[in-house]
Amino acid sequence: MGRASRAGAETCQERCVDAEDVARARAYLREDDTYIELAELFGALADATRAKIVHVLEHQELCTCDIAAVVGVTESGVSQHLRVLRALRLVKSRRAGKFVYYSLDDAHISMLVRLSACWKRPIASYTMNITIRIRVTALASAARMPMR
Repeated sequence: MGRASRAGAETCQERCVDAEDVARARAYLREDDTYIELAELFGALADATRAKIVHVLEHQELCTCDIAAVVGVTESGVSQHLRVLRALRLVKSRRAGKFVYYSLDDAHISMLVRLSACWKRPIASYTMNITIRIRVTALASAARMPMR
């Protein structure tokens, strides 16, 4: 239907909108707020330091000082990154005396981190990828989110 047949073409050679395809695709969309929140989430994780913080917190709870030592930035810098992550409910904190410990807010964040970390691994991690895909699909089904 007017679609480009040349491999690698980025646009149609002829403009032809299929109303049925468009209507079906629009039915998958959620409210705009969903995509704004999703963009904020991935925007927060687009910073390499914040991604490292989230990844390390997937494995263990750490205090601010330890996080700074692990990721190689100042405690003040870690504090700023944690503020962003807390605002998006990616991490949570608990005070124990003079120390503040951080961990991931819930299992969904951990699953997102594991899934993201797997996408560049070699084929040897194929079984883990399938397991994660099954779990993500189950979560999406529970949330009535279409998966492709």
